[in-house]
Amino acid sequence: MFESLGRFMVRRRHLVLAGAGVFVAVAAVWGTGVFGSLAGAGFEDPDSDSARAAEQVKRVAEFRRASLSCENRDLAAIITGDAAR
Repeated sequence: MFESLGRFMVRRRHLVLAGAGVFVAVAAVWGTGVFGSLAGAGFEDPDSDSARAAEQVKRVAEFRRASLSCENRDLAAIITGDAAR
């Protein structure tokens, strides 16, 4: 079966290439119409690991932003003993 298909492809190579070119051109013209039907969002699963990780990163970033926005940033260090020398 494949031997006869191979022979046909070799004997009619120009016809096969032309048919492939026509197929690609028709598929390109027909395929450009699907872009209007595709949606760009809404494919997120809130229970997935990546969504949970993104939510955790967002919460940590908000916490750090809130904790760094305090106006009182006083620091007191008391050093005693051998470390003071």
